[in-house]
Order: sequence, then structure tokens, then C-alpha cells
Amino acid sequence: MEQANASLKRLNTDYIDLYYCHRFDPETPIEETLRAFDDLIHQGKINYIGVSQWTAAQITEAAHIADQKLLNHFVANQSKYNMLSREIEAEIIPTSAAHGVSQVCWSPLAEGVLTGNTVPSANSQSVAAPPRIKAGSARI
Repeated sequence: MEQANASLKRLNTDYIDLYYCHRFDPETPIEETLRAFDDLIHQGKINYIGVSQWTAAQITEAAHIADQKLLNHFVANQSKYNMLSREIEAEIIPTSAAHGVSQVCWSPLAEGVLTGNTVPSANSQSVAAPPRIKAGSARI
């Protein structure tokens, strides 16, 4: 909750439309996370909540807890998705859809590789340098 209040202050605004829980925190029970977000929604500080890079099992568990405890649900899931990284098609997309969670994709252009203007070199320090991206750029 402190981070949300700090974000509001930095943004100089009264509320945030969509507030994300980036990366799953194994040290904090999902119910505690949902309750904190629910409190922020009831205080009018955020309108909707989302997650980033959660597994299908974590999304399902959160949906079940929200149903059982009558808490607000996550409405968005931010995952890496592009022509070279399609892993979320197997579980994340169907699970999210089953629980009414929309997808917000990050890196839709594969760190620029899919623009045709960026080809990572073997020595690149760029995030576009992982082997799967290099292999993908070679196919393009």
C-alpha cells in the first residue's frame, strides 16, 4: 500500500486506473495481496488491478481466493508475447480468459527485432540478445 501511495504522489494524481502487481511474491500470501488491492480500490486510489508474469496456477488461485473472499479480481495480465515468444498461448491465455483476465502484451516487437531495424549481435548487452531472439532474427 505504501508503494501505491508513493506512486500517486509521484504521478501527482488522486487515482490510478490500472495498478499492476509485477512479478509474483512467494513471501506474501495471495490473499494478503488481494486484500491490499481491494482496500486501495475501496479507498478510490486505484480502479482496477492486474498482474505481470504470473503463472496460470497463480492466476487461478487468485481468482478462486477473490471469489471465496468477495474481493476484487485481477482484470489484466501483462505477459511477454510476440511472434518469437508465444509460450503464453498454451496456458496463460486460456487460463486468463477463463477467469475474465485480459492480456496486455509487452515486447510485441521482440525488443525491436521484428521491426527489421534491430538485429542483436552475439556480443550485444541488449535485452534483445537472448539466443531465442537471435535465432528468430536469423529467420526473418
